[in-house]
Amino acid sequence: MRKIFHEILKHYGERRREIEERLGEFARFDRRDRERVFNELAFCLCTPQTKAKSAFKAVCYLSESGLLWNGSKRQVAYILRRFGVRFHNVKAGHIVYNRRKVGQLIPLLDNVDGRVLREILVREVKGFGMKEASHFLRNIGYSDVAIIDRHILRWMKRLGYIRRLPRRIDSETYVELERRFFRMAGDMGLRGCILDMVLWSASTGEVFK
Repeated sequence: MRKIFHEILKHYGERRREIEERLGEFARFDRRDRERVFNELAFCLCTPQTKAKSAFKAVCYLSESGLLWNGSKRQVAYILRRFGVRFHNVKAGHIVYNRRKVGQLIPLLDNVDGRVLREILVREVKGFGMKEASHFLRNIGYSDVAIIDRHILRWMKRLGYIRRLPRRIDSETYVELERRFFRMAGDMGLRGCILDMVLWSASTGEVFK
């Protein structure tokens, strides 16, 4: 385990500036900006089982073309498919439906604890599970939630924080995995949001969002 800890911390040292710059961008996110909030929400709706950069490019195109707010489900789905977003029809439906939710969410974004807000997002945002809601919150500056994805789970198993990769993750299981992840971060002397970026970078070779 110590050898793996050393590898992770070494990788952090190599990518530290890039990681901290990206986390700084998240921390400076303007949660009152309706356009930016919806762009980020749409991005996080598109990322499941899709490369993050493909989802990002698709949402950028939708935003710049005006289709993110005004396009029909069919138009949005066409763009998502064009950029390689999987389940484009379902995700397009979620984007169109959630336009009506943004105004309700913005007043909450600076006034609610991240974990409480995550419960609200999972309940109110169509297409959001615990992971997607956590991803959104991390990207708008919250650091008290973790993105428990397959990359994180593989590292947790490798380091002995879980015995096996879970087949299904309900809300209760997610919270327990998140607790173990933050303990793992503490054991390395890192904040959870930093470890998340380090492990993503170590797994994919890049620092993104």
